[in-house]
Amino acid sequence: MGSAERSAPRMNPFSRRRLQADEVQSLNQQHGPGLLLYACSLVGRKHAAEDVLQQVFMKLLEQNSIPEEPKPYLFRAVHNVALNLIRSESKQIELADIEPWFEAPDQDHTERFTLMKELMRIPQDQRQVLVLHLWGGLSFDEIASMLAIPANTAASRYRYALQKLRGAMRPEAEQ
Repeated sequence: MGSAERSAPRMNPFSRRRLQADEVQSLNQQHGPGLLLYACSLVGRKHAAEDVLQQVFMKLLEQNSIPEEPKPYLFRAVHNVALNLIRSESKQIELADIEPWFEAPDQDHTERFTLMKELMRIPQDQRQVLVLHLWGGLSFDEIASMLAIPANTAASRYRYALQKLRGAMRPEAEQ
């Protein structure tokens, strides 16, 4: 390694910077929908997921700093708060009790409920990667870093989840 390579400062994606209240609001507007859906996929109830998000953003305001790369940090924070909520509740959620996670205009409500039900049937590790990648917009490298797994494992879990969803959502005549 040359001396220029040794002396060049490395950018640490976890280095922190000061955060203003309007930046927290901007982060919520920018990443809130994906974070909410991710929290819903973990806790299974929209109102509980909203509570998770509120806790995450309140903590951001209290600590007044955030890593330079906020998106993976926010998803990891949601993950941690949601798991703490699940542990504290320690009860099973019936599929019939699950509230809608997202609304789409002019959509068949039966298909939406079927999709939600099938998402909950996918193993949590696969569902988690699917939601982080599709709705969270995180790359497999970011997901891998967040979940402490190899990027190839994240990509495999994503593929398996898609296969299961496709199979479950395919009309019976096609199967």
